[in-house]
Amino acid sequence: MSNLDEKTLECYQDVLNPEVKPLEALFRTADLNALIRQQLTNQTINPLIETEAKVQCNLAELCSQAASLILSEGLVLRSEYKAVLRKLNERLIDLYHDLPINPKLRKRQMIGPTGLVMSPDQCIHTIQDDLRVRAFWRAIDKALTERKQQKCIYLLYPACGPFAPLLLPLLSYYKTQGLYSPAQLKIILLDVQQGATESVAAVVRDLELSEFVESIVCADACQYFPPHSIDLLVLEAMQHGLSREGHLAIARHLTKFLSQDGDMLPQQVKVQAVVSQGQQEFIEQWKGQEDLRAENMDPGLLQMRVVLGDVLTINRESLQQLKELHLDQFTTLIEANTITIPQLPVQMKHPLLLLTTELQLYQDEVLREYDSGITHPLPDLCVCIDFVPSESRSGDLLVKSGDRIKFYYRQNGLPGFLPTHEVS
Repeated sequence: MSNLDEKTLECYQDVLNPEVKPLEALFRTADLNALIRQQLTNQTINPLIETEAKVQCNLAELCSQAASLILSEGLVLRSEYKAVLRKLNERLIDLYHDLPINPKLRKRQMIGPTGLVMSPDQCIHTIQDDLRVRAFWRAIDKALTERKQQKCIYLLYPACGPFAPLLLPLLSYYKTQGLYSPAQLKIILLDVQQGATESVAAVVRDLELSEFVESIVCADACQYFPPHSIDLLVLEAMQHGLSREGHLAIARHLTKFLSQDGDMLPQQVKVQAVVSQGQQEFIEQWKGQEDLRAENMDPGLLQMRVVLGDVLTINRESLQQLKELHLDQFTTLIEANTITIPQLPVQMKHPLLLLTTELQLYQDEVLREYDSGITHPLPDLCVCIDFVPSESRSGDLLVKSGDRIKFYYRQNGLPGFLPTHEVS
């Protein structure tokens, strides 16, 4: 396992540094609050108490239970696999807290050249995003099954975090069931955080998967060059609205190393612009609902929404055709689509621009809006459609029906979409 070299590390800005630049400071308080909440939660857990479930089930057994339920073609209730994933997450967190990882490495959060790098402490709950995990496991399983006759399948998982949750539990299940041999499947785990690579190495040891793992690399994914072509690239380094993290930049770099018939998972990420009403969108439609997911959205609200069109679609082909605009040595934008604002319904009193995200992971395995934290609609509160705010703010974009909005994707600092008023 290699460590990130000092020269590369200097390119990153520590978010917790009191001398942080204004742009990063906007997000420092929220991120720090999240870390403190996690510390408070940890203090309420007595490390000397082990529940009966933890004693009875080791990590590999929980992986097998979860994967068996999720990969089943029969009817399995969401509550069933969600409960097992919760136990699996508890077991992984226990392992993580017992590791001799430097506390600074656990909490270090950075803003790098291509986006936010979450601290390991903030990446230990991904496996509880059950619909995301289910979709990725099923997608990876289908992709590997189609390549089963291949002599050796090379899989790269960048931004894997401290647990590599979208792959390692599934790999443990394969080992237990004898579905793949180490000669058939070779894995490279990659993360820029040393605390994450130290943790994921411990998970690999605990699950006895070392024969499958070719290497665990601590490096910037956008500066990493694989030693051979990759058959499957498993990548999820984004937040809702394709914001803040470096998914696009990482995908753009690493897809160059895919084999001729290789695949990136997700195969496609589509971001759309829609206009909705905030109160109904985020509050009213979810009253009395236990699960936030696409299939539980209010049909009435969906009819009221106004779909403006696709903003950006990312897949293996489109990544190599993106048009860049270099404003200066520190600012690079990617040209996205232009949309026209139609006449909005009279009953839409407080129009809100939303960016919705859909991930086609592999074939029919899809994550739609609200299915996961990474696909929740992202509101752009700076875009004022058909109204003038009572208090003007820097960055407000005033537009009206009939206007055209040109979108750009900002790659530097904190990535995200930049809507602009297109001048004819």
